[in-house]
Amino acid sequence: MQELWYGDRRDRVKWGAIVYLANRYGIRDVLQVAYYRERPVRKLQVDDEVVDLPQAVWGHFSNLKNIENLGEQVRIKVDVIDEKFDHSARSEYIENVIKKIQQYGEKPLLVFLDPDTGIALKNAGPQHATIADIAEFWKALKPENWLIMYQHASRRKGWLKEKQKTFEQACDRTKAITIQGPDITKDVAFLAATKLRN
Repeated sequence: MQELWYGDRRDRVKWGAIVYLANRYGIRDVLQVAYYRERPVRKLQVDDEVVDLPQAVWGHFSNLKNIENLGEQVRIKVDVIDEKFDHSARSEYIENVIKKIQQYGEKPLLVFLDPDTGIALKNAGPQHATIADIAEFWKALKPENWLIMYQHASRRKGWLKEKQKTFEQACDRTKAITIQGPDITKDVAFLAATKLRN
């Protein structure tokens, strides 16, 4: 997730879905895997002069940790992994997230994957989670934990079913649900699955 996109209407659907699932299934801990990427350009053009945008302004509207305040209001502990995501060091990032997941032990947990675009079917870039990423996170979950994934719409018909099928395959063919907020934004959906006991 680029900090530039934080706080838009998609975030209202995103956190509405997460709070709904957490409340419905009695989960009090949410781990947001932000795939966080900074956007370095923070400038204003004032006539012919280029000046720095005040850091306090940028930070106020871009602080991923602000979601922890929402967590307090709805009695859910939200832990944000805002470690910078480097596509060239993807495997190390995944390992660090898995270590964090393991720290929750047997507590019910919802792990939220939040890349800019969603699942890459091929040619993954820094804006994607890969099928391998999802499979690794799924393996790290305990029974009754949830994995939820942000997915931006594509221009292809049937994109949601295609992404749902891919997500299910990465989650050991576990049935996934889809969540949308069509009256708020039509260009995003969320894929979610719970790990069942054997």
